[in-house]
Amino acid sequence: MKKLLLILLLAPTLIQAEEFNLVCEGETSVFNEIKLFAKYDKTHIITIKDSTLFMKDINYSGEHFEINRNEYIAWYTPEDTESTYPSTTININRMTGKIKFNLTQPWVNREANTKGNTYENFIGICRKAERKF
Repeated sequence: MKKLLLILLLAPTLIQAEEFNLVCEGETSVFNEIKLFAKYDKTHIITIKDSTLFMKDINYSGEHFEINRNEYIAWYTPEDTESTYPSTTININRMTGKIKFNLTQPWVNREANTKGNTYENFIGICRKAERKF
């Protein structure tokens, strides 16, 4: 009976998912193989819930998201090498809050028969967002 009571008391705590938001402020650089297009300050909001990271309208979960002792790591690489979907990597240091976000966007110009990549790199610092009750 005591064990059943203990399980009933702990169940709500075990069922609740850990969810929090990070506010990451830093600098974004956009460039291609030849030149830098833009450099500007940017703020990203990242949501982490259980084993999922959500950033820039992309959910990273399962084999694409890893939490280890020192950092959060998320990535996506299209399987098709001819795909125009972007590949991304996100590294967030859990101790210092430093974030590195890299996005590689392939492009193809069929008229000129050329192709290449545009890169977006974001480097900044994340802090935990205040919860609103």
